[in-house]
Amino acid sequence: GRQRLKMALAAEETTKSSRKRAASSSEDAAEKDAAEGECKRTKLPPPGRTIRDALPDSLVAAVCDFLTVPSRLMTALALGGRNGGSIGGTAVVVSSLVGGAPVTSLDFEDVEKELAGRLTDDHLESMLRLAKAATGLQILKLAGCTNITGSGLRPLRGSRVLRQVDFTLRGNHEAAKEEEEESQLSKEEVVSFLQSLLDGGGTALRDVSFPKAWAGDPAVGQWKENFDQYKAGCQIACSKIDCGNLISSRYHQTCYDCLNMFCEQCSDIIDGDDIDDYPFVHCDRCWRPRCKDCTTQQECVSCNHDGEVCSGCMP
Repeated sequence: GRQRLKMALAAEETTKSSRKRAASSSEDAAEKDAAEGECKRTKLPPPGRTIRDALPDSLVAAVCDFLTVPSRLMTALALGGRNGGSIGGTAVVVSSLVGGAPVTSLDFEDVEKELAGRLTDDHLESMLRLAKAATGLQILKLAGCTNITGSGLRPLRGSRVLRQVDFTLRGNHEAAKEEEEESQLSKEEVVSFLQSLLDGGGTALRDVSFPKAWAGDPAVGQWKENFDQYKAGCQIACSKIDCGNLISSRYHQTCYDCLNMFCEQCSDIIDGDDIDDYPFVHCDRCWRPRCKDCTTQQECVSCNHDGEVCSGCMP
């Protein structure tokens, strides 16, 4: 009787152990299936690659539709594209910049000022290369880029299509201050770059805006003289209707917006002249020369800017 009881207890213990093992195996299988299912749903990239490799080109392109040109170029860099590379989603980001057309204008006022202030010359050079700026970029405005020296302009050296460069580091209608924001811009780098545009002739350059603090600098002044002489040699006609004069090296003005140029006789006010015939609008806020085809002059009595301002500077 005792023997039969022992055998029965042993059989019961064996059954319990089998049930536990079966339950444990089922739980492990369920956890494995769940993990595999999660991976399948999220489509995680294999080891050695990053999450950006899992982003479809169509998604990257759709996001870029809502970004400004500088932001798209920065996105391309973030995806791994440097110096003209095509890593990850870079190719589709660049191709979607402006519907496949060349990048003709790059204005850093289109990004947050804090972000623009963190950009380095390496960032700028990589963005210019990605945008193929040497053959397509016509306008470059470095608003807020206080951390660059100018060495990042290398891709644009000798450009024959660049028409305007703004080194003032402020926005189109940002108030001109008596004391400008500190920057890392190097006069030597900037003048060397600008001279490369004149060397060999054939440049399309029409307007360059310098920081106010550089006024009176001998190297900058000498380059300005070279530039004025170059423009005079191009025999550019004054943009004022029925004028007929050519731009001289002595004095002329260029509209900041349309880049039309006006001769000395048309752009220099002399006492007794009819102000209505003067083609430019003087703005006491932004100090940028704009012709009357691009803006209007209005009286401002607010925002501590009493006086005449252009329409874009009106509050």
